[in-house]
Amino acid sequence: MINIENSIKVLLNLFHAHKYDDVITKSKVLIRKFPQYLILYNVLGSAYQNMGKLMLAKEIFTKGLRLEPNNISIMNNLGNVYKNIGELNNAENLFKKIIEKKPDYINSYINLGNLKRDNNDFDSAINLYNKALRVDEKNPVIFYSLALAYQGLGKFDLAIEYAQKTLITDPKFTQADLLISQSNKYKVGDKHLNEMNIKINNLELNNEQKVNLLFALAKANEDINQIEKAFTNLNQGNQIRRKLINFDINDDIALFNQIKKIFGNMNKLKLKKK
Repeated sequence: MINIENSIKVLLNLFHAHKYDDVITKSKVLIRKFPQYLILYNVLGSAYQNMGKLMLAKEIFTKGLRLEPNNISIMNNLGNVYKNIGELNNAENLFKKIIEKKPDYINSYINLGNLKRDNNDFDSAINLYNKALRVDEKNPVIFYSLALAYQGLGKFDLAIEYAQKTLITDPKFTQADLLISQSNKYKVGDKHLNEMNIKINNLELNNEQKVNLLFALAKANEDINQIEKAFTNLNQGNQIRRKLINFDINDDIALFNQIKKIFGNMNKLKLKKK
């Protein structure tokens, strides 16, 4: 007889170990036996989401939401899927619904802010990030999101300032190192370059964190004419990144078909005069 609590613990361990194929296989078995456990839909949908199989993720999250229409976590995950497949109105409506139901849920502000930022509405994005910051003033994701928004506005001093705040809060948040490198012209003895060299040699980083840091170092090396070091860091970063890529042409086909469907439906709409 299957112990569902133990099975969920195993499932979560596999998920955190990025073993998404195993998560998918085991989740499907458990859902057939325990269809009332909402967490199974969330884990399965998230596994598909992390593998880039967005249409399958949408299907699973939608099923979960039918079981519990006000579940914040499922709503948030489905909102992100909607955003990534181009169903922007559905995504925005879900994020706003979450904010109404749970005003202290930071992810909804960040995700809605990201949606606005991706559509070049930087002022709205910054406003949403600042609302999230009022809920949690030491969250590195919020600082980094603000850095990206200010970078998009061309306010590079503010972008660097918020990226530095990100790193003070979490030194392993190496996306912020990469952002700083993109907005900075390095000179010999640059403080940030020295910090990155110490970090790459002393901190235990996962592969994604290493890639960001290696690319940032390559940019800095190039700025100070250390071409051989720049090439070494760039080459090492590319080698690690290739290992991280999990590409399936069928995912792209499904996504392109969805985009085609969206724009096909747009042609059927009648424009109304204001």
